[in-house]
Amino acid sequence: KLPESLKDVKLPESLGKKTETQRTQYVWFIDSEPEGAAVRIGGTEVGQTPLAQENLYSAEEVSFELVLPGYRTFKGTFRGQENARVTAKLSKLGKKK
Repeated sequence: KLPESLKDVKLPESLGKKTETQRTQYVWFIDSEPEGAAVRIGGTEVGQTPLAQENLYSAEEVSFELVLPGYRTFKGTFRGQENARVTAKLSKLGKKK
């Protein structure tokens, strides 16, 4: 129940509506087990897992790599211009004989 002082508050008509200048915000999130892997997109390191950023990539498949010393490089994709979540379980490198 609203307090009496808030009952007469008028909300803007635009609340909850998208204007022509606004855009939908999409986010991509990449995590790994174990955490701390370098995230590379197009050969450029963009951060370490866990990592979330605004998904400003064009609406196509975006390739990425997760690199962590002692583990196999994980290669994956997510789609640009939509919410994306990837969780990768990294595999340890075997001992060389």
